[in-house]
Amino acid sequence: MTADGMTTRQAAVLTGLVRSTAIRHGRAALAPAPPMVPRPVLDPVYKLTVPERLRILEVLTSPRFVDLAPLQVYAQLLDEGVYRPESGGGSGMPWVLRR
Repeated sequence: MTADGMTTRQAAVLTGLVRSTAIRHGRAALAPAPPMVPRPVLDPVYKLTVPERLRILEVLTSPRFVDLAPLQVYAQLLDEGVYRPESGGGSGMPWVLRR
């Protein structure tokens, strides 16, 4: 509308837009869009391997721990001096169960 000689104020009243919004949208339409470059999808550095996930599932579904929350299992194992690096400090256990 402003290209046809109408003021921004008049165009804003006719369209029902706030004048600052109309100006901002007008500038955005004129700005060239940056080219989109696809980024390669990288696996996380600490991603669990299949054997590690299977070992965690084996522990969590064992008769001893089947009724406990994953973090309770992790705490009990730590109390017993058993540390499993693949469990990710206990945070990997719930993730394995969700899969």
